[in-house]
Amino acid sequence: MLLAASESLVGTQQQKLQLSIDNIQKAKAGNDQLVKELETLQSRLKKKASLSSSDAEFIGLQESYWKMVEEEFPRWIARNEMGSKKDQKKS
Repeated sequence: MLLAASESLVGTQQQKLQLSIDNIQKAKAGNDQLVKELETLQSRLKKKASLSSSDAEFIGLQESYWKMVEEEFPRWIARNEMGSKKDQKKS
């Protein structure tokens, strides 16, 4: 009976481990996709900036945008990590 209970516990732990691995792989794939999208957007912005580099308003908007990104990125990461922790607690 003890052996059966131990085997059941090990099986449950293996299932949880596999679920965690699957979740990590999904998150990594999502993050990779986001990075690709951000790189594409950044490339497009650089092209637009080079076309209108003399446009002071565009440069001001671009600087404001990157300042906002720098301020919001740590908050986004923190929210993402909090969401991951909540998901793990639910498992």
